[in-house]
Amino acid sequence: MKSIGVPGRLLVAGTVFAALVACSDADYNAPTGQTQMDHEMAMPDEALMARIVADDAEYLVQLGLVRGHLFVGNQLYLLGELAEAVTHMKHPESELYAELVPGLESREAATFADELQGYAMAVEAGERDEVTQARYRTLNAAIARAENRVEDLTAGQAAAVVSGLLAHVDEEYSLAVNRSGRLQNAHEYQDSMGFVNVAGDYIARIGTLTDNQAGVQGLEAQLTFLRAVFPSVVPPTTGLTPPETVSDLIVRINTTLGGF
Repeated sequence: MKSIGVPGRLLVAGTVFAALVACSDADYNAPTGQTQMDHEMAMPDEALMARIVADDAEYLVQLGLVRGHLFVGNQLYLLGELAEAVTHMKHPESELYAELVPGLESREAATFADELQGYAMAVEAGERDEVTQARYRTLNAAIARAENRVEDLTAGQAAAVVSGLLAHVDEEYSLAVNRSGRLQNAHEYQDSMGFVNVAGDYIARIGTLTDNQAGVQGLEAQLTFLRAVFPSVVPPTTGLTPPETVSDLIVRINTTLGGF
């Protein structure tokens, strides 16, 4: 990690907890394709909340989005990119965490606001990296417990989660990079990278839930190509993969996912 003085950290970290609790994505399209929240009013989307309560795959996609934001935010934090890190913990338009709460409660899953706060407080206090990363691990463990409230997950459900996350990758990446491979929006690029990382976790889970190991190997090979789209968490400004190529990769992955 780059050497960072405590004052620089404190300057940014004062708003981290509030930002984490509002962690969300303004452009999220649910796998069902239904209307999202009113972004201008920044009101929670009641239809989305109902789907999160009713649909385990939707619930897991939403938790996956939180994990994706936190993953890239933490990577940026470790690189000393503090301002960029905080942007992945703050999306005031959609308040994704608030929309998750009914889904957590309906599954008798513990909310994880305390863990979010603990991570933020470690950053705000300018703790050593090992302390901050311990808080990050604690937060991820709390999210994992919420995910594990979906019992008897099937390969088909895990495939639906991957598909939902990749639909979001497709949308975000199209905003991040133009057809010539030039960076347009680093934040959207990083969002996509985070969601691909979480999708990879679910592909690994599919491998434990199915006898179709040939299909799993196909998914893993396709994911390798998709991961290569993201050379680093801080993107270069040129030479990136055009969005049409990313869309084609996602179509192929979705075709393979249809076998589960």
